[in-house]
Amino acid sequence: LSSGTTLRGPGNFVTPNVGGPVPIGTVTEFEAAIAEAEDGDTILLAAGSFQLNQRVDFTDRDFSIIGAVDAQGLPLTTIIAAGANRAIWMTGGQSDATRLENLIIEGGAVGAGIYMQNTTDPGPQLINCIIQNCNWHSHGAGIRLNNAHPTLNSCRIESCTAAQLGGGSY
Repeated sequence: LSSGTTLRGPGNFVTPNVGGPVPIGTVTEFEAAIAEAEDGDTILLAAGSFQLNQRVDFTDRDFSIIGAVDAQGLPLTTIIAAGANRAIWMTGGQSDATRLENLIIEGGAVGAGIYMQNTTDPGPQLINCIIQNCNWHSHGAGIRLNNAHPTLNSCRIESCTAAQLGGGSY
């Protein structure tokens, strides 16, 4: 296989001919991977910023998005909301098989972080994530929960402002 050739490998990672999973490096590749993701898939993102053109919508799927970390284990991958939207949208019954790990999630000037509604219990896992710089016109700029049951492990919510209630979470 040539160096640009990829295969569908075990666990539904996109893998190269040698060396294990290849992290995605552009927002175009990331949005294409989201569109094609199936239950159980893992999307690996390289270090850097991903300014979204649309929100990451999990629809009714359970998959994982994992970013890069530095030597101290701090996230190096940033997902930035598209304009006046939330970066991440989970409203399709996501379970603890859905995982966001090693990510910085930003709302930007007029956007917000994560919206979760009607997840299972236990629900999605957020591990080693920073949700920051979210500015939202109503409730829950960082994370908005409506009948949702996420598990947050080693996460921070900071510098988030809501016009009504719950700058960090609601």
